[in-house]
Amino acid sequence: MFKTRPGPWLLAASVILLLVSTQAVMAQCGGTLNLRSGVAYKGANVGWTDWRFWDGEDNKTYAFGLTGKVADNWDGSVTFQAAGTEGEDPIGGAVRKSDLQLLALDAGWQVRDTNWKIVLNPGCEFVTADALGTNAVTGESADWGDMIGTFGVVCERQYGSWTWIINPKLAGWKDDVVATNYQTVEGFGTVIGIGVGLRKQMDDRLVLMADVTPIISGDNSLDMDTNEVERTLVWGVGATYLLLPDSNTWLTVFGSNAFGTTPATSLLATPDNSVCFGVRAASTF
Repeated sequence: MFKTRPGPWLLAASVILLLVSTQAVMAQCGGTLNLRSGVAYKGANVGWTDWRFWDGEDNKTYAFGLTGKVADNWDGSVTFQAAGTEGEDPIGGAVRKSDLQLLALDAGWQVRDTNWKIVLNPGCEFVTADALGTNAVTGESADWGDMIGTFGVVCERQYGSWTWIINPKLAGWKDDVVATNYQTVEGFGTVIGIGVGLRKQMDDRLVLMADVTPIISGDNSLDMDTNEVERTLVWGVGATYLLLPDSNTWLTVFGSNAFGTTPATSLLATPDNSVCFGVRAASTF
C-alpha cells in the first residue's frame, strides 16, 4: 500500500500495510462485519475470535478479543490480531512476505439514544511484534511500528427488523516509511471512509448483514500491476446464527475484502479485491 519507486524490494515492503487486518463487532454487540454499532454495549462480557483465510498456502489473519461495558453509556474492546502472508506470484521478479501483530483498544460513548442513536468511537492500535514486509529475494524490508490513532462516529436507526448504520471513520496511518535500503516508500496517510451497513433480523436466531465503505481521503489498497497506493471500496457480507442459546454463542460466516477486525485495519482493502472466507465465533461470560 505504498507508492514505490522502481525496485522489486519496494513492492515487498509495501505489503506490510496490507496485512493489518475490521472492527470487532459480534451479533450480541450489533453492528456489521466492518462497522461498529451505534449502541454502546451494556450486556454480559463477550469473548470472540475471528479467522480470515485468503488465497495461497498459510495466508491468514486471526484475532481474539473482549468487548464489555465500561461505565454508563460507555463500552470498550481490546483486540489481539496477527497476520501472515506470502505472495503466490512474484511482482517485479520478487515474492513478497509479510507478518504483523498488533493490539487494538477502542471505546464507544453513547451521546444520543433516541430514534437515531449515535456513538463516538475513539481508539488506538499498537504494533507489538512482526510488523515487517520483506522481499524474499533480496531481504530488504520496511518496518511499520508506530501507534495508529482511530476515530469514528456511528449513527444507527432501526425500522422493524431492519437496522441501518452510517459510520464515518478515520485511521491515522503514516504518510511514508523508510526501508532498510534508506529509500522512502509512500504510505496510506490519513484514511477516511464513510461506511453504510444494513442488518436484517430474520428470526430469533438468524441475522443477515452487509456493509460498504467508500474511501474519501487517503489510500487503502495496493494496485497489483503498478504497486502504487490506491483507493478501493471496502465491503463485507455475512450471516450470524445463534448456535448455542444456553451459552449465548453465535457463529458468523462471511466474505469480505477487508483484512481483519480492528478499527484502523477495517479501512484497508485487499489488492485486486481478493475475498476471504471468514469465520467468527462469540460467546458471553
